[in-house]
Amino acid sequence: MQLKEFLEKNYPYETAWIGEDAPDWEKYFPAAWENYTRENDPLSEPIINIKIIAENFNTYCPSHTPVLIVSEDRKQRIRLRFEEMKEAGLDPYQVFDLIFKKIEASHYCKGNNQLNWWATFDWIIKNSDNWVKTYEGNYDNKPLNNGNNGNNQRFSNTDEIRREGFFNL
Repeated sequence: MQLKEFLEKNYPYETAWIGEDAPDWEKYFPAAWENYTRENDPLSEPIINIKIIAENFNTYCPSHTPVLIVSEDRKQRIRLRFEEMKEAGLDPYQVFDLIFKKIEASHYCKGNNQLNWWATFDWIIKNSDNWVKTYEGNYDNKPLNNGNNGNNQRFSNTDEIRREGFFNL
């Protein structure tokens, strides 16, 4: 893609402001220059919209502690997870969104476990195991199987037990 096309497509307002023939446009808009060089360099790192990933966590996981600051450590971990997802042949943005939805739906990830532990944004991006296990459904809500082929109804969490009145917690 030619420089002019790139600017008009991705930076229409900036292009109009500095004009087609403006000298040293990269000095006025360094982000545009960085994105142009990355897009046109096949060996460059992919552009990852880290802000969107953090915002989507806040959107899809409203009952969890929101992400307010994306530190350098978080950025690095997001980049690592992003690359792992791409290497697995997955669309990282879709995978992150699915993981966030799974965590919000999961009783276990929302503290309904023996330790009252909650999944956090940092837990998701901490290592490759956590996002993979969540993606594969390890934390999805499942009824307990007690080996009797469903003859006796069992419950997967204490909220369901409490609602049924088996005991008061």
